[in-house]
Amino acid sequence: MQPNEQLKILRVQKGLSEHDVARKIGLPSASYYDLEAYSDELAMTVSLSELFKLCEVLQVHSREIFGAPAEESAYTLAGLHKDVREKLQSTVASESTECSLQNWDLTDFMQDQQAAFEWNVDCLKDVALAVGYDWILALEVIFEEWKTCEAAKALRSLGGTDKVAQHCSRRRPA
Repeated sequence: MQPNEQLKILRVQKGLSEHDVARKIGLPSASYYDLEAYSDELAMTVSLSELFKLCEVLQVHSREIFGAPAEESAYTLAGLHKDVREKLQSTVASESTECSLQNWDLTDFMQDQQAAFEWNVDCLKDVALAVGYDWILALEVIFEEWKTCEAAKALRSLGGTDKVAQHCSRRRPA
């Protein structure tokens, strides 16, 4: 089953209209309609953070939309960042400042690993493949990191601070 078909089934199971879901994730209704109507829309047109919002609204894991079984992952976002950096260093001339992999510009990701939240699924698939990661497992890890950071933002907006909030502030790697 294609992700767009699965997305529609999950939405209907929750008793939500296309308009309800679109409003809750901040997309125009027509854009959300396309996610369910066309098999490539979900991978190409929404960022991972928008996909994660969609998962929260539908109360599902991203792997359920893509039809993947539940698996534990040893991946971390920091590990993906490190592996991408090493891959770039091994494939790009040392005097070059180019930060692209599989034709994706990764400059922002090299400076801030949370920039992965703005990738789309196609980008994640290509980058994961280039560094030998299973993209679904990498997606789940990025989803968990995103949820942690969203919770930290909510805490900060209420005036609280903690180690999670400090961890999730937009930071530059050493």
